[in-house]
Amino acid sequence: MNGEGPVRSSRQLAAEFPEMDPSAADVVINLVHACAMATDALGRQLRPHGLTPTGFRILAIIRIAGRPLRPAEIARQLRVTSGTVTGLLDSLQKAGLIRRVPHPSDRRMMEIELTPAAHRLQRHVFPVQFAAEKQMCGLLGPSERETLVRLLGKLQAAMLTSDDRPPARELNGHSAGG
Repeated sequence: MNGEGPVRSSRQLAAEFPEMDPSAADVVINLVHACAMATDALGRQLRPHGLTPTGFRILAIIRIAGRPLRPAEIARQLRVTSGTVTGLLDSLQKAGLIRRVPHPSDRRMMEIELTPAAHRLQRHVFPVQFAAEKQMCGLLGPSERETLVRLLGKLQAAMLTSDDRPPARELNGHSAGG
């Protein structure tokens, strides 16, 4: 992003592809850019503490739950696969921030709990995180922040409940995704 305003989609592509809705593309492009920029900014704040934004989110998810969580619950909240969350949990466990404990009623399952080291780290890192969030949103007033949250919630709800996703376009006999 150039700092002068939102990124705009290619009007040339819109002319070439009638399926393209430039305003929808503008929304998605700017969501992706804002997410990447926020993740980068938060990463710079967390890195000195040995955390990634995703590692921070995992620790926060468990803390907010107030109880140990199954890896599948964490994966669902992160919107990642169980294989991805396993690798993330391995890193946090190696750092001494989480531990895997047997599920109280199903010994075949494990749950993830925070260690005392994670609680100490959170007491130090949460204020850093909150200050970074406040700085990122500082230029928006309270009503603008609420409007943005409400609109993002609408988009998220629509994406979660959409049953009419278009099929992947085929390119030379292969799906567009692979």
